[in-house]
Amino acid sequence: QSRLTAAAVKVKIGSLEAWALIDSGADFSMVKCGLQQRMKAELGCKSITPLRSAKGAGGSPLVITEVLCDVPISISGETFGCSRLAAVAGLVYDVILGRDFCCQHRTIINDEEGVFRIRGLKIPLPTDPEIRASRAKVVLAETVTVPGRSVLTAAAVVEPLDGSGVTVAEAPVT
Repeated sequence: QSRLTAAAVKVKIGSLEAWALIDSGADFSMVKCGLQQRMKAELGCKSITPLRSAKGAGGSPLVITEVLCDVPISISGETFGCSRLAAVAGLVYDVILGRDFCCQHRTIINDEEGVFRIRGLKIPLPTDPEIRASRAKVVLAETVTVPGRSVLTAAAVVEPLDGSGVTVAEAPVT
C-alpha cells in the first residue's frame, strides 16, 4: 500500500487549501515562504524572529524568514493547533507537518492500511497522481514567443488543476 500512497494530507489554514507533507523526520513544521504573510493577515497569527538555523534533509541550510505562532490547521473539518510554523524558502510542498506537530497530536501513518490517523480520524492517504497535477496552466508575466525546438526562461505563475497557484520567478518554457 505505501508504494501507492503519499504521506500527505489536505489541510486548510485560513483560506489556503493545500496538500501538507507529513514528515516526522522534520524537526519542526513549515510553510512555504510568502504564504505566511497571507496567514498573518487572515488569522491574525503573531510571529517571532527565528532563533536558530536549520538544515534540510540533504544537509543544505534552510532559509527561515519568520516563525508563526499558534496557527490553526484544519484537517477533515477538525482544527488542530500548530504552536510554531516556520516560513521557509524553497519548499516543494506549501505546508510540512513536522515532528513537533506529529508528536503533539499523536499522529500515526499506517502504511499497511494506507491511512493517516489523528485525534480519532482515519484519513485515507492520497496517491501521487492525486497530489501532483499531470497538467498545469502557466500564466506568463509578459508576452513571450517561443520558437520551435527551443527552451527559454520567463517569469510566470503555475496553476495546477486544483486551482492553487505557485509563483515562479523564472520558469522554463518549452
